[in-house]
Amino acid sequence: SLDTEQIDRVFRCVMLDHPEIFYLQGYSLTKVTRGGRLEKITFSGAYTMTEEEAALRMEKIDAYVTKCLSGISQDASDYEKVKYVYEYLVKNTEYDEHSEDNQNICSVFINGVSVCQGYAKATQYLLQKLNVPCLMAEGTVKETETHVWNVVSINGEYYHVDTTWGDAAYSFTEGELEGLVGSENIPDINYDYLCIPDEMLRRTHVVDSVIPIPPCLSMTYNYYVQEGIYFTSTDEAQLQRVFADAYATGKSCAQIKCADETVYRDIYRYLIQEEHIFEYLDGGSSVGYVEMQQQFSIIFYL
Repeated sequence: SLDTEQIDRVFRCVMLDHPEIFYLQGYSLTKVTRGGRLEKITFSGAYTMTEEEAALRMEKIDAYVTKCLSGISQDASDYEKVKYVYEYLVKNTEYDEHSEDNQNICSVFINGVSVCQGYAKATQYLLQKLNVPCLMAEGTVKETETHVWNVVSINGEYYHVDTTWGDAAYSFTEGELEGLVGSENIPDINYDYLCIPDEMLRRTHVVDSVIPIPPCLSMTYNYYVQEGIYFTSTDEAQLQRVFADAYATGKSCAQIKCADETVYRDIYRYLIQEEHIFEYLDGGSSVGYVEMQQQFSIIFYL
């Protein structure tokens, strides 16, 4: 093609589909003209390292991937694979906008420090190794901040997965934890971005991707649905199960995820304003909690 816009689109699509290309950062074009007419375009990749350096990094990447994937059962379902990768990367990666190689998988697999591009490419790379279809989505958050995340396919249904925002310390908005007793026990992982549909994503993200993103409409493999803590009403029996299970498994907190704002307001009124929360707690006359109003979710500290 002699269409530079088409060439750029193809390059971007290749880079979005192939996280293993970590040694390339952009490209250059040389135009050949004759008599004022464009006859030829030469494409050249902007490589950031030699083949030998890339091979050495690949050895380190392979070692990380082998260690990571050794912890998941060969019989795991696709949902279990996605959940495992999400949790593993959140636990083993720190967010730092000044980290090296943060636009590729080296930042995560070699340095353990990255930004959204590194998180998303690492998620994609690992899930591809596990034969789970996974693509990268582009867009914005916080109105103007560019951002990338993933879309996965589980049993023919598509879901958004944002591993970067899975880090609770990163995804909580400033001020949410200020002055909260027990906030030092905030869970390491925020599951609000594990297998969510379009409707949930649009509360915080705007999609603007060169790759067409398939509709994500299902809740079947949403984390909260799978864990039994997704509420469509103020179900007292379900509330009892959630808190009882949290105590039985030694968790430091119990989370409630509501289907919409109406359910959220009703549960908030029932548990907090009317103080029914103490009927579900194992003793104590006070309780610490975090409200995530945009996500219709509440975390209670046990």
